[in-house]
Amino acid sequence: MSKPKILIVDDSQLNREILSCMLEDKYDICEAENGKQAVEILERCHKDFKLVLLDLIMPVMDGYQVLAVMKEKQWLDMLPVICISSETSEDSIRRVYGLGASDYFTRPFDTMTVFHRVESTIELHDKMTGDLQDAMKMLSSIFHRILKINLSTDTYTVIRGKDSTVSMLPSLSESLKMMA
Repeated sequence: MSKPKILIVDDSQLNREILSCMLEDKYDICEAENGKQAVEILERCHKDFKLVLLDLIMPVMDGYQVLAVMKEKQWLDMLPVICISSETSEDSIRRVYGLGASDYFTRPFDTMTVFHRVESTIELHDKMTGDLQDAMKMLSSIFHRILKINLSTDTYTVIRGKDSTVSMLPSLSESLKMMA
C-alpha cells in the first residue's frame, strides 16, 4: 500500500528537511522551494496529494499568493493546507484562514504536534469528503427516482424499484412542504 502524499513548500531547505524527517515514515514527501514551484506541481497533480504544508514568507511567490491561487482554482475544496510561519500576528493568521487554510502553526517545530496535526487534518478531511460523497450518492439516488417534473401542472412522476411501478403525485410543492 502506498503512503499518502504531502507537499512541503518552504524556501528554507533546512525547514523542508526537518519536516520531511518528521513525516517520511508515514507519508510520501514532495518538496517545493517557493510558491511558484508549488503551484506548478499542483497544476500537474494536485489530486495526488493529501495535504500541503505551506510556508508563508517566501521569495518568488509567497504562501498567501499560493493560497489565493488554490482558492481560485478550487483546489482547497479537496486539498487541505496547513500554513507554517514564524509570523504570529493576528492579521496574518486571520488572512490565512480567510484564504481557506485548514490549520496554522509556528516555528520552531514540535515533532509530536506537527505529526498529530498533519495526521488529524488528513483524517478529518478524508472523513468530511467521504461523508459528502455519501450524501451526494444518497441525493443522486433520490433524484434518479424522479423521472419527470412538470412545473406547469405542479406534478411529478416517480419510479419505484426495478419493477417500474409508476405513481403520479398530485402536487410537487405540497409534497415538498410535507417533507420539510
